[in-house]
Amino acid sequence: MSRKTIGTGCLLWLVLFWPAISVLAQPIEDLKIVQAENAFTIDGELSDWAGIAEVPVRLTPDGEILSPSSNLTVTARFSFDAGNFYVAVTVLDDRIEFPDRDRREGDGFYLTFVDPETEHSGGRPMIFGFSRFGDQPLTVIPRGENENAAAGEDIRLRITGDGNKQDLTYELAIPWKNFPGFRPFLETKAAVNLSYDDLDAGQKQVVQLIPDPDYEPDKPAPKKAVPIEFVVGPAKSPEFQALLNANHFYAEDERKLNLAVHSPSPEQGWQIKLIATTPLGNFPAEKSLSFEKGLSVHVIPVEIELLTMAVVDLSLGLIDDQGKLRYTDNQRFFIMDRKQFEEYEAELSELRKGDPAARDTVFRESLPTLEIRLQWIREFMEKSPPFADLQKVQEWNSDIKDLFRQVKEGKPALFLPGRIVRLGYKSEADGSLRSYSVFVPDWADPKTRLPLVVSLSAGRGEPRGGLLALMSNYFGPRARKRAGDLFMLAPEVEDPSGWYIGGDGHRVLETIEHLKKIHGVDIENIILDGFSRGGYGALRLALQNPGVFKGVIVRSGRLIPPENSGAENINDMLDRAKGLNILVIHGEQDKAMPVQDIRGIVSRLQESKANVRYIEVKGAGTDDYDKWSDVFGWLRDVLGEALVELKPPKKDKNKDKESALIKGDDVG
Repeated sequence: MSRKTIGTGCLLWLVLFWPAISVLAQPIEDLKIVQAENAFTIDGELSDWAGIAEVPVRLTPDGEILSPSSNLTVTARFSFDAGNFYVAVTVLDDRIEFPDRDRREGDGFYLTFVDPETEHSGGRPMIFGFSRFGDQPLTVIPRGENENAAAGEDIRLRITGDGNKQDLTYELAIPWKNFPGFRPFLETKAAVNLSYDDLDAGQKQVVQLIPDPDYEPDKPAPKKAVPIEFVVGPAKSPEFQALLNANHFYAEDERKLNLAVHSPSPEQGWQIKLIATTPLGNFPAEKSLSFEKGLSVHVIPVEIELLTMAVVDLSLGLIDDQGKLRYTDNQRFFIMDRKQFEEYEAELSELRKGDPAARDTVFRESLPTLEIRLQWIREFMEKSPPFADLQKVQEWNSDIKDLFRQVKEGKPALFLPGRIVRLGYKSEADGSLRSYSVFVPDWADPKTRLPLVVSLSAGRGEPRGGLLALMSNYFGPRARKRAGDLFMLAPEVEDPSGWYIGGDGHRVLETIEHLKKIHGVDIENIILDGFSRGGYGALRLALQNPGVFKGVIVRSGRLIPPENSGAENINDMLDRAKGLNILVIHGEQDKAMPVQDIRGIVSRLQESKANVRYIEVKGAGTDDYDKWSDVFGWLRDVLGEALVELKPPKKDKNKDKESALIKGDDVG
């Protein structure tokens, strides 16, 4: 391995290590990034980057080298300071296609930041996506079920260049608060990868710093990245970074705030001020601070006697010897009190034995929604890395408190309608707690039976993706006349990348049965909707359960699974389709499932006397079309008289008058 050192520019310098590149070149093995002397101006002009070495981004996911050319050449540069991680990417591309309303994918890049592990594979990936939508820079923070996905706060992105001239520049600054558990003054080692997607007429080419076929956020495989080392330069004035030793604790755990001070001179007489904001009040603390020249780390105990489960906001302020506020930082952590948790579990056990559970099916069947949140918090505390996404645990904790208040009043553990919520149930197959997501429309009541649409996703990323897409279009401004008010459900299965077979197929049916027990589902009007693999799962379940479903929607269905998938051949079931309402929508250019095969299956369904409506989208691929108006039109046709338009309940005028009299208002 040869060593190449880049000289100092007017603002900063970068030292890069990589092996000599030949026809059989290896990826970059390590990368050193030296601190900037001054904060960068993010304007896309790259004036702050003068003299900084460009790193070639030219390895395909399979490890091949893409030679620089006018077709595609990508380079990257990196830097950092106390506040931000800086990235500059230059692109020469013969055809630039950004995503737009008619094209969901387009040119852009993913930045993957991980903690280094053996053999260049990273754990706890944080992934940022950058592109442009129309004239606006676009930052995408894929979260899905990844608890460590980046938060995406205050990221600055500028994209300049002329697409007609085939050159672009991306310049961006990502604040360190978007990197849970990492600050370069406290930990200098990390790893990074940059994957550039070049979309040309529907064909995608990818170049990377290090080969990683599973670089996309929705792929669960560990991400590969180049080890990097942040080199701290000389300080011009005191600068700081702070980080807790974790962001979730048991009440008895030691909590520490690590404060890194980088200073050009020794200082004395400073003050540290902490305020912990909790549901039980504020807990202030003060401590004196002195530090030497250079980089030093100070450990500050965070002592709170908090006998409740709660998310705590910790505010830090540093005041210099002249009384001036020099630095602030805010961090958040979760505290779990074992005693309170045990009390919750004991209380829930008594509720299961009580009279309301014995006589009220809805009350009894709602209790797993409360119970599964206790299980989720227990698993979070036992299995999560030191730094994990607190948004979910905060929601679960809030749900637990709200639901316990309801059940103590004898009411079911259910949520208000009008939003997507996750409900729990006990599986009849093995007695385990499981969950699913459901949308209950506003003003729904048990006396009014509503149709149900069950959405099965493509098996990638967020398991509720199909439901979210259905809802956003059903209630979106572009939707035409809707098909009334519906329950919408998304099951959560064991293998989200599978084909909804075996136990996963049974779980879909279990979730439907559970929803029927607690809400007013019109059992004669249940629709299965599926995209890609979910399309196969939807059609298969309908064919294997005749009479259960009113209809099936198959969008870009992969109806012929690979031979090693374990899934049955759908062609062997098509003779069961008589009388079944089926909508099939497929792109003419779909590469995952050739349109000729879809046409053959549609023809077989018609021969079997199924009520098939087939829409073939000219020139479209798997997901680059919008046919939601056709979907909703088909729903209106199939559901017919079962359609329901819910209205807000009428006000009780007598009660309003009584209330007004109590308040002393004039009621006329």
